Amino acid sequence: MNQPQIPGYRLLKPLGRGGMAQVVLAEHALLKQEMAIKIIPANQEDELTGRFLQEARVITRLNHPNIIRIFEVGQTATLLFIAMEYMQGGSLEDELLSQRRLDTARALEIVQTLAHCLQHAHSHGVIHRDVKPANILFDQQKSRLVLSDFGAARDQWSDLSHTRIGNTVGSPGYMSPEQCRGLSLDGRSDLYSLGSLLYLMLTGQPPYRGPDAVSIAMAHVRNPPPALPSPLHALQPLIDRAMAKNPEARFQTGLEFAEAVSALQASLSVLADKSSSVTINDTPTVTPLPYQIQEQTIGPWYKRKSSIDIRFTANDVPEFQKLLERCQSDLGQWMDRRGRKAQYLRLHIQAHPWIHRRIQEILHAGRQENTPLGAFLRLDRQIDMILEDDRGICTTIEPVAIQKDKNDKNGKKEIK
Repeated sequence: MNQPQIPGYRLLKPLGRGGMAQVVLAEHALLKQEMAIKIIPANQEDELTGRFLQEARVITRLNHPNIIRIFEVGQTATLLFIAMEYMQGGSLEDELLSQRRLDTARALEIVQTLAHCLQHAHSHGVIHRDVKPANILFDQQKSRLVLSDFGAARDQWSDLSHTRIGNTVGSPGYMSPEQCRGLSLDGRSDLYSLGSLLYLMLTGQPPYRGPDAVSIAMAHVRNPPPALPSPLHALQPLIDRAMAKNPEARFQTGLEFAEAVSALQASLSVLADKSSSVTINDTPTVTPLPYQIQEQTIGPWYKRKSSIDIRFTANDVPEFQKLLERCQSDLGQWMDRRGRKAQYLRLHIQAHPWIHRRIQEILHAGRQENTPLGAFLRLDRQIDMILEDDRGICTTIEPVAIQKDKNDKNGKKEIK
């Protein structure tokens, strides 16, 4: 493909597409500054050209540190272009692809920044209509984000509207119910999209899934706000209000949304100071549950048996190994106290999916060692081991059968 030519710029490499436009990295010939340039052919359909120019007009009217900046809008004989700041840190979509989900503190920080950003846009009569991960860009240090791609934006103060009622513009995964239905929109539609984005950042999954765009859009219209996994239950009211089907039940302004996030951050901070039930780090973590142990006696008095339930959360393998040592100690003491009545063990572990395989390997290896857990299994007692991830999805670790080795003349038992 022939490289387009833009006077005053040296085009370096393509960056992909931004909606309807091609995006290239360029260097300003005089300033020697890198910029991202959006380009469309000058002979595009009138509606696409109108939307392209509308984006430029909208952004230049807005003045906010978290809205992408435009340096120049121009036209050559063959193309229209917009030169804007180049964000070297990539998009939120890129970050989610690499990390799957974000730490609670970072997710709330991003949402709060975007809520203030949308407050500014809405106060100037601009509805973005396409708040999604690909349109949120970061600088190289990941310390500043900007909302970009206002190609689908609607200017409430302009007589020119490029989307009539009945037409739908946006991304189905994050569209408000009224947007899915092609109804008239206001700023509360963007706040619904922001709530959908928060759910994605917290869980690693979009709020609704389906085989096609239509089924996803219908889920936004009909289904209640999605439930967060149990470790994130403190954030559920925020999701419920942001994603309310009726706009009147949502946050009414971006400022109101941002203030609700601030209040939640303060409450989480208090909880973190009082206990370890909430952890806020710079890396993805599961919000830990305290180490819990519970013993029960079951059956009639003449044949009572004892059961023990041990639950804990591990954010990484070293933490799991440390908690497993504590679990082994508690299990050994319980077996010493109860003797033959110690019959049932339930071990419930919560951890991120990417360390589940390693956890299972450690548990299987432990059954062959001279540990309370290994001894309990060799006594042919009942044991249930469950791994749960941060979405609330559980995996049962099947017990490994203990058999007598036919080649072992001493009749020793081994794990297979």
